[in-house]
Amino acid sequence: MGRDGICRRRVRHLSPAPRSPRRPEFLAAIPISSPTVPTYATDLQHPGRHDFIVCGAGLACCAFAGRLAKSPAVRALLIEPGGGTELKESLEPTQWPSNLGSDRNWAFVAKPNPHLHRRAIPLNMGKVVGGGSSIKVMVWARGHQSDWDHFAEEAGDEAWRYRALLDIYRRIED
Repeated sequence: MGRDGICRRRVRHLSPAPRSPRRPEFLAAIPISSPTVPTYATDLQHPGRHDFIVCGAGLACCAFAGRLAKSPAVRALLIEPGGGTELKESLEPTQWPSNLGSDRNWAFVAKPNPHLHRRAIPLNMGKVVGGGSSIKVMVWARGHQSDWDHFAEEAGDEAWRYRALLDIYRRIED
């Protein structure tokens, strides 16, 4: 891990994945060194020209890829097997139920649970840029000022005060 918090392990060899009937029809290939709209391709061209390839564009991977993109010495690529979020079903919160059971959902199912009368609970995971947050309802709200100030008092740490966190909120919202 470097001083800037970025792991410096490089991709040395990348062999093509074997073709199978379950292979995605397209990939969203997002060069994260420039803020662009995703481009779609049936195969990534020149994958060896990147220092890092981040697989999956859920929220955590997007945040990680964003950290990588801040370093001008690093060439990184963010790939997502499900594509972009330009669909109405991903952009409009009232449309979220139509994402469940669609091709934007990995449609995982948990093992039957004896504590739930052997029911197998569906685990809806997004197969789209933004991951589950793009197919399920996600609401962003700042914590209330008095709550954060109370946390700071309880922890004895001024870094938890609302005013101290306000810059972080603003960076997230930009």
